[in-house]
Amino acid sequence: MANEGKTFEKIIAQSLKDGNGYLYRLNDNMSGYISIGNPCDFFYYCANVLYCIECKTVEMARFPFSNIQDMQMDGLLKANAKKGVWGGFLIYYRSTKSTQLVNVDTVRRLYSEGKRSLYITDTGVLIKSTPLQLYSRYTVKDMEDALKAAYRMKYKGEV
Repeated sequence: MANEGKTFEKIIAQSLKDGNGYLYRLNDNMSGYISIGNPCDFFYYCANVLYCIECKTVEMARFPFSNIQDMQMDGLLKANAKKGVWGGFLIYYRSTKSTQLVNVDTVRRLYSEGKRSLYITDTGVLIKSTPLQLYSRYTVKDMEDALKAAYRMKYKGEV
């Protein structure tokens, strides 16, 4: 099977490409050197907010924090600290066919509390989708609504 993460990224790009915002896909470093890379997979600018989105996919119903590279965490935390910017993770749980947006500050808080994984019931914004055989399909409206809800959570202090 193809790389699940790359397949998920393509599905997300397809879902947002005709949206109301500007989608920019960062080029991946395919050389295998972890120290060289990007803090996220996408920039999506919509309604005066820049969303820095790192896509992750896991088989189980939990997302281990060990799946996050230090450079991703550091870069997303720096971006998320800025006004008008949201940084975080878009996680697809293949076993439940559920997708969740989680702010990077939430991941940092949970990790500092001693947690080593994120469960879909912990926090974040669930994204409406249509389950398919392996992945899910997302509408532009559902994706943009979820992004806006995640951004509102950041400024309400709910992250």
